Amino acid sequence: SLVFGLFNHKLGLVFLAIPFIAVLLSNVLGRFWCGWFCPRGSFLNTVISKISRHKKIPKFLKSTTFKVIMATILLGMFTLALLGYNPLIQDESPLVRAGAFMIFVCIVTTLLIAIPLGIIYKPRTWCSFCPVGWLQSAFSKVRILNVEIKDCKECGICAKECPIDIPEDYIGEEDIIDDADCLNCMVCVDACPFDISNPTIK
Repeated sequence: SLVFGLFNHKLGLVFLAIPFIAVLLSNVLGRFWCGWFCPRGSFLNTVISKISRHKKIPKFLKSTTFKVIMATILLGMFTLALLGYNPLIQDESPLVRAGAFMIFVCIVTTLLIAIPLGIIYKPRTWCSFCPVGWLQSAFSKVRILNVEIKDCKECGICAKECPIDIPEDYIGEEDIIDDADCLNCMVCVDACPFDISNPTIK
């Protein structure tokens, strides 16, 4: 098939294992995988950011409804591929089909969704509704790694620099940014000109 001609399905199986590893990390570190290790996120940060308009992400893209729709579509596609109904992925082994699908879906979602949205809005707009990220968010509400804000000057720089607009809800607050969707990338900490936001273990 097209996918097998370009990639080995075993790489796809590695991609399939990533959500489980990421979820295990999220219990302690939140969406740390997304913020520091995700290959697609790194690509969007380093490449697409150069041509992005860096516009605020629309709220509907971050809504639970939209996340459910995306997750349902991709889960449905995965199920069809696993059952052998994807014409591009034909093999007797379910493992081969699963691995090949992961390669296929990563390419398609990056080219058709992540890159266009990253150019129109912020580079990592995809990360605000990524199914793997959403799965991590569900388990990261009790994480111990967060960002603490003290004596906020309300300059808004942290919200502007955040890949997915998380700090905008915390401007002017003396609080801990414990939003489940936070990537824990610490971009807001680095961007703060007053050094009033810092990583904290709580």
